[in-house]
Amino acid sequence: MNKRFHISHKTLLLTALLVVMLISSCFTYSAFSGIVSFATGTSDVVVDNETELRDAVNNASFRRSTIIALNKDITLTDTPLTIPVNKDIILTSNKATGYYKLIGADEREVISIETGGIFRLDGIIVTHVSGNYGNGVYIGSGGTFYLCSGKILDNIADGGTGVSNSGNFVMSGGEISGNIAYDGVGGGVANTGTFTMLGGEITNNKAMRDGGGVNSYGSFIMFGGKIYGNTANSSGGGVHVGYYGVFTMSGGEITGNAANRWGGGVYVLHPSTVELLGGVISGNTAEEYNDVYPDNIGNESSDDNGGINNDNKEHNRDGFSLREILLMCVGITGLAVGAVGAVLFFTSKKEITKKPYVHNWCVL
Repeated sequence: MNKRFHISHKTLLLTALLVVMLISSCFTYSAFSGIVSFATGTSDVVVDNETELRDAVNNASFRRSTIIALNKDITLTDTPLTIPVNKDIILTSNKATGYYKLIGADEREVISIETGGIFRLDGIIVTHVSGNYGNGVYIGSGGTFYLCSGKILDNIADGGTGVSNSGNFVMSGGEISGNIAYDGVGGGVANTGTFTMLGGEITNNKAMRDGGGVNSYGSFIMFGGKIYGNTANSSGGGVHVGYYGVFTMSGGEITGNAANRWGGGVYVLHPSTVELLGGVISGNTAEEYNDVYPDNIGNESSDDNGGINNDNKEHNRDGFSLREILLMCVGITGLAVGAVGAVLFFTSKKEITKKPYVHNWCVL
C-alpha cells in the first residue's frame, strides 16, 4: 500500500535552514580549526613602555591586523593612544594570568579611535589613576571598537565615561565597570552611533544625570550580556534611551539597577523606537516605574512596575513567527560565514597556522 505524506511549507523552510546551517558550520569549522583561542597565540609586538607602544601602532601595516601585547603596566603621559585610519590593532597582555593596565593621562581619553580605525581590546585594563579624569575609550564617527575581554574601569569624566561611541561598538565579552559620569550621562557607555551587545557585563557605573549603565541616542541592540548594579541620579539606572534613539532587546539581562526618579531598569524618551523581544528586565528600583518607563513600550505585557520577562514570547510577522525569521537570518548568515571561511582556509592557510587567534570578535 502506498502512503502519502504531507509536509507543510514551514517544516520545509525550517529543514532547509537547518541543512544550510549545518553545511556552513562545517565550512566554518574547517576554515578556522586550530585558531581556537587568542590567548594561546603569539603577538606581533611586545612592548614595555609608552614609546614602544605608540611606535607599534604607528608602524602597523595598513588594513591588516596587528597584535600588540603589553609586557607591563603602561602610563600615557599626555595624549591618548590614537588608532588612525586603516589601522587594525588588537591590544592584549603578555601575562599568564590577569591583565596589564593602560593608564590614561589626566583629562584625556585612554584610547581614541579615528574614522576608519579598528581597535580590538582582548585582555588589558583601560583606566585612569585615582584623582585623574578622562574617558576610557572614545570612538569617532566611522571608527570601530570590539571589546572581547579585559576591563574598562574606574574612569571619571563628564559623560560616556567608560566608552563614548559615535561609530560602531561591538561588545562580546569583558567588563565595563566602576566608571562615573560626574556631570553628564552614560556612566558606562554613551552611544550616538551603533552599539551591539552580545555578551560581557556593564556593572556598577554611575551617572549624575541619566543612563547609569548605557545612555543611547543612537542604535542599541542587545542580544546578550548583563547590565546590572548601575545607578543614575535621574532616570534610566540601567539604560536610558534618548530622543529618536533605537533600542532592541532580544536577550540578556537588565537587573538590579537603580534610578532616583524614573525607570530603574530602562527609561525611554519619546519619540524613540523600542522593541522588547526577549531577555529579562527585573529587580530594578526607582521612585517611579522600577523596571521600565513607560511600562507599555514594545506593546509587551508587564507587571505593575513594568517588569518584563519575554524569554518565550513570539511575535508574528505576516504569517511567520519571530523564531522562523531569526532562523532564516541565521541560516543566510551562516552560509555567508561558511563561504568566507572556506575562502580563507584555501587562500590563507599558512597565515592562519602562523597566527592562531580567535576570541569572540577579535579575529585574525
